[in-house]
Amino acid sequence: MEKILQSRLLPYSIIIVFILLKIPHLDYPFFWDESWPYASAIHEMYKNGPSLSPDAISPELSRGHPTLFIFLTAVWMKIFGTSFTAIHSFPLLISTLFGISIYETGRKLFSPAAGLLAVALILFQPLFFVQSGFVLLEISLAFAGLLCLYFYAQNRLIPLTIGLLVLFFIKETGLVLGLALGITSVIRLLAKDISLKQFTRHLGVFAIPLAVVVVFFVIQKQMLGWYFFPYHMDLLVTDFGTVKSKAIAGVKVLFKENNRKYITESLALVVLIAALVNSGKLLRTLSIPWLRSRLSPPWDNRRLFMLSIAVFIPLFLVYSGMNMFINRYFLIAFVPVSILMAAAFAFCLKRIYPPLVIAFLAAAGCFHYWNLKTADGVWDDAMGAFDMMRMEQAMTAYLEEHYDYDTRIASDAYLLRVQLTDPKTRYLKSDKTFSSVEPAVSDSTEVVIFSAKEGDYQYEPVKTSGAFRLVKRFEQGKAWAEIYERKSE
Repeated sequence: MEKILQSRLLPYSIIIVFILLKIPHLDYPFFWDESWPYASAIHEMYKNGPSLSPDAISPELSRGHPTLFIFLTAVWMKIFGTSFTAIHSFPLLISTLFGISIYETGRKLFSPAAGLLAVALILFQPLFFVQSGFVLLEISLAFAGLLCLYFYAQNRLIPLTIGLLVLFFIKETGLVLGLALGITSVIRLLAKDISLKQFTRHLGVFAIPLAVVVVFFVIQKQMLGWYFFPYHMDLLVTDFGTVKSKAIAGVKVLFKENNRKYITESLALVVLIAALVNSGKLLRTLSIPWLRSRLSPPWDNRRLFMLSIAVFIPLFLVYSGMNMFINRYFLIAFVPVSILMAAAFAFCLKRIYPPLVIAFLAAAGCFHYWNLKTADGVWDDAMGAFDMMRMEQAMTAYLEEHYDYDTRIASDAYLLRVQLTDPKTRYLKSDKTFSSVEPAVSDSTEVVIFSAKEGDYQYEPVKTSGAFRLVKRFEQGKAWAEIYERKSE
């Protein structure tokens, strides 16, 4: 039993299965925010030449974010080409390295069983699995975030400096993790876990990447007239009620959505059983002297990892409550939280009955098989995303087959309009695009299109107006797309 857990055969086999399951997705079209702005951003940087300058690409495409990920993707395209398989293989490579890092982090900070269960729990969760092949920032951001947490826990200050620099230059969200690590160092100084001299070194580690990214934003201000993208600043909220409700929604993303509630509930049950089986140890654990001995410094690598996450999660929830809220943004918090949950599972299962670790692994496989079938929402954190791609491809093919390219088409769904006017999104069969695609239905509109992916205020009026008839509906699972044609007079 222990030999199986000590071996890397099982976790790396799981990672290989993950890669094999992702390969069919490499040739899929761009989806959701991939369609715009990221597809346009990487192609524009590919055309202009890779650069980290704030004005390397249009700010409408960069959205004011540092451009490290887009830069690296453009470099990848220069080497491996511009096919969809080539482009999507880059985030899949990052996700594969991320999976290896998840295992090694769990193994080195907790136990081989913790690393194994972390890989088994995380890689096939829809939030991770779906995002792992998308040309979006969140997988890279979460990967860099985990490395920073690990390097901090291991007191590896030079790799931490590099990691923070990469983190900050992927997306501004990384600054929240940098702040959390800084607060953790303050706590350690106050608790006398580190000396003032060590704390000063920590400040230097945080200051160097922070200074570099501040220079980036100052240059951005000089070039573009603003530090942060104005559209994003307009979305910033400080109302306590709104921030609170969005933070609560964030907790649900981490512990409940896409059937994660069953994992959370299973952990609570396993902890309870372990407590009952080891009641004597539990009583000792709850004693004040024991707790004091565990919480008092010096803190080992494991406790530093846990403390850093405990500081980061509340800060991140508040930050998420103040900003645009999208489920995939929570990957940077989801992964370290899931590693802690995996470590708790491993710890408790080994104290109940060690072979249960392998049994739990089999149960996790069954759960993921069921979950990937049933978590079929049509967004970019659920398996229904792939159904939605196919339905919108089918709708576009129908439009190309049955209508002229100058047909007057209307849709309030911005990304649907992009898919009909930008061949880089891969929904059109060639570079030929529809020339008259407008957001609003007018008297001259000939065709109106809708899909489950984006809301459209015109849907009910078009359905009930009597001026249009449904000519085609495409449907698979929760994904659907509809084409309405103006009735002949």
